[in-house]
This record gives sequence, structure tokens and C-alpha cells, in this order.
Amino acid sequence: MQGPLLSKEEIDMLLVGIREHGLGARKAGLPDERDIRPYDRTGLEAVDASRIAGLERINRLICRESSISLTGLLGSAVEVVCDGVEVASYRRLMAGPGKAFCAFTLTPLSGRGCLIMEPSVTGLIVDAYFGWRGTTAPSAQTRLSALSRSTLTRAADALLDAMRTSWAKELLPLISAGLGIQPINEEMRAGFEAGFASERFETSFKQMPVMPDAALVHLSYFKMTVSGCAGRFIIAIPMDSLKPVSGALANLCGAQERAVWAAGMRQAVLDTPITLSVEMGTAGISAEDLLSLRPGDIIETDRRAREPIDVLVEGRALLTAMPGAFGGRYAIRLTETKVLAGC
Repeated sequence: MQGPLLSKEEIDMLLVGIREHGLGARKAGLPDERDIRPYDRTGLEAVDASRIAGLERINRLICRESSISLTGLLGSAVEVVCDGVEVASYRRLMAGPGKAFCAFTLTPLSGRGCLIMEPSVTGLIVDAYFGWRGTTAPSAQTRLSALSRSTLTRAADALLDAMRTSWAKELLPLISAGLGIQPINEEMRAGFEAGFASERFETSFKQMPVMPDAALVHLSYFKMTVSGCAGRFIIAIPMDSLKPVSGALANLCGAQERAVWAAGMRQAVLDTPITLSVEMGTAGISAEDLLSLRPGDIIETDRRAREPIDVLVEGRALLTAMPGAFGGRYAIRLTETKVLAGC
């Protein structure tokens, strides 16, 4: 009979991760693989942080609003779509020449963010503003003249206004309702209404450091297309600035769905048919009298027609009324409600 393929010592070496010449010793600083290791949350946050449902919804609104505003500014049809999101360090944004950027204050949140325009989109905006309609490829604007800077500043203001409209439209209702933001204050509400304030437009990150190099930022990439040519701009917001509204951003899509469901449920309840019956009185008769009843016979009850009567709602006496007539028909006039007492 053939023996085992591996000895006990060899199996232990494989499980512990020790090489052939390290028998009986483990690498310094490494935990025992057979022990339970602590759960590493940082890796999960790095993967999932960029997929914030609320920000994705806001980015879709930014695409729509910025397409409208840039079309009016450039005089040509502009299409803006979100090309992806990620979380990265601010140092990565500073790599590469020719990037123009507009620093803006996050008035409703905290800190500052920046709007980065890559050379492809700066040339596209400047050429389209001065009448380019796609007959030739747009120039890559790596060195900006004063006139080009002025044009790009106007485009940046239009994009920031689209951001203000999109953020306010989605988050202000949740702030007013107190969903996901504690504490709620008027300063934050007024900040979203005022929008993101532009600070300065520059062509080099070294001229105006917006945030520390190692700071983590949420990057939203947008592709802008004019006359078949495309360029890209980026909206960068520090992750620390998103903390005050993280709960609202997480609840944003769910709140919209819950609101629609609640409205439908409320309407369904309001449309439910309710049976009302009026107790005019009671009478006791024998079985013989019951069997001999004929049309036109009169039955006397124990209640006069002028006395208050009970109105039964699904079998429960919840209302009191007086009998009478209205428009030539028998009717009742409510004198007391017992809904609160009876429920």
C-alpha cells in the first residue's frame, strides 16, 4: 500500500507558510495563519467608497444640467455623460501637464474641491466658443491665453451652477426632512441654496494647493462631446467633506423609492370602500308574525325618529346622527364622532 504523499512536518510547513530552511520559525511580524485575524475594513472602504448611490444620482443630474448650460454658452449642442468614479489621492490629480482647474469652496459641506479640465476639453471649449463646428480637430490647449482663461472660467462657472442645482434638488428635501444629517442647521441649508462658490482659476496645481497631497478625494469623470469630438473634465471632492451628508447620500435613492411607495400605499388606503349602516331601532316579533309579514305592514321600533341614532362603520358604532331628509331623500346629520374614542 502506498504511503502518504506528504509528511506531517511538510503539511505543517505548507499551512504556516514556512520555507524549507525555516522549520520551527515564522517570519517576524506575520501573524499565525492558523489563528483568527482581525477584519480589515480599510480594503472594503477603498473599494466601495466610490460607489455612493446618492452621488451617482447627483452625477446624472449634473450631466443633464451641464449639457443645457454649456449648450447655451458655446452655441453648439453639448452632451455630457458620467464616465466613471473612483477614490484616489490628491497627488494623482497633480500628475500630467496642461491641466487647468478651478478651485471652489464646498459651502454647504466643508473644505474645498476642484474642477479639473484636461487639455482635450480646454481646447474643445475654447474652439467651440469662438465658432469651431467640427470641421477640424480642436487644438489641445496646454498654454492658455488671457482670452482662453476667461472663456474657461465662464465654462467652469456654468458647471458649478449645474452642481449647485443638482445637489440642492436632491439633498434639500432630505435635509428638510432630517434624513441622514445630524445636526440639521440653517447654515447648511443656506449653503446648498447658495451653491459651490468659485475661488480661483489656475493652470498649475503648484500655484494654488487645494488640499494636502495625501488627502483622499472622490473623483467623478465626465466626458463632454461637441460636434463629434470629446474631452474630459473631473470633479474632485474630499472624502472628509462628504461625511456630514454621508447618511443622506446613502438614503437618497431609498428615500425616493420609499416616498413613491408611501404615496401609492396612502392612495390605496384612501380608495378602500367603507360600509356605513344606520341603526334606526330594534323590534322584537314572534316567528309566526315574521312568517306572515306582507308588503305594507308596519313594524314599531323602540326608538323614535327624532332621537339621535348610531352610525355603524364596518359594524362599529363610531358616529352619532339625527335622522331627517335632504333633497327629497332620507338622510342623517352628524352630531358627534366617536372615531378617536372607538379606535
